[in-house]
Amino acid sequence: VEHATHTGQCLDVDPTDPHHNVQTWTCIAGNDNQRIELVPQI
Repeated sequence: VEHATHTGQCLDVDPTDPHHNVQTWTCIAGNDNQRIELVPQI
């Protein structure tokens, strides 16, 4: 997910954080840390 106003910045999940906090990071094609899956809660 790329940031709307900060071009080239994407949501990135920190794999070293035990809570898997989300941060912004330079967008990198194919980066698994930047793959975000939205699961609907029904």
